[in-house]
Amino acid sequence: DAADFDTTAATPPSAPTSLAVTQATGGSLKLEWAEALDWGGAARTVFTIKLRRTGVDENDDPYTQTQVASDAFGAGLVHTQYGLLANTEYELEIRAANAAGEGPASSITATTNNPSAPTQPRSPTAPTPTSGGALTLHFLAPLDAGGLPVTSYVLRHRLCAESGFTAPATTCEVAAAGGNGVGAGCTVYDLLASTCYTLGVRASTVEDAGGGGGGGGGGVLG
Repeated sequence: DAADFDTTAATPPSAPTSLAVTQATGGSLKLEWAEALDWGGAARTVFTIKLRRTGVDENDDPYTQTQVASDAFGAGLVHTQYGLLANTEYELEIRAANAAGEGPASSITATTNNPSAPTQPRSPTAPTPTSGGALTLHFLAPLDAGGLPVTSYVLRHRLCAESGFTAPATTCEVAAAGGNGVGAGCTVYDLLASTCYTLGVRASTVEDAGGGGGGGGGGVLG
């Protein structure tokens, strides 16, 4: 015989499962996890990811919180957290949420790697002529600074018909380039009027300034 049964009102989802850090750089950690086993009878909405440095008082280092839409993923549930410090252990937790609220957390600790080269500055736009002999390149800061502060941007230029950058580089300090690089502008001078140039920009960190390794990313714009 069959019988009818009613479920209860929606409840918050259970904790996401199989949380793991699958990749680390000097300035980032890549998280992967599996779905919550029980979504509580309501449509899923977001996953909330929180992290902070291990062993540091929360008043001195509050949790950094990121929310990602749960339907933004296909088969894989993945998020990369950037802007971290090199050689540092972090506490990470993730919670699933639905219309009934936020569920319990899955937690893990992970450590970033040694400082690494920053990735290339992002979203360069067409250089803006500021005079007959100058061009300004606008861009966004690197997504991953490699675990060290970006101190400057190095701008190289060459004639469009040439290969390789041979002219002296122009260095723009971070403050002059727009703080963290958002909307940054770096200008190269002493150019020829009505002439085509190719520009390239890379980020430099404190380790570069000290003569050590680390290097920088490159991004060329024609």
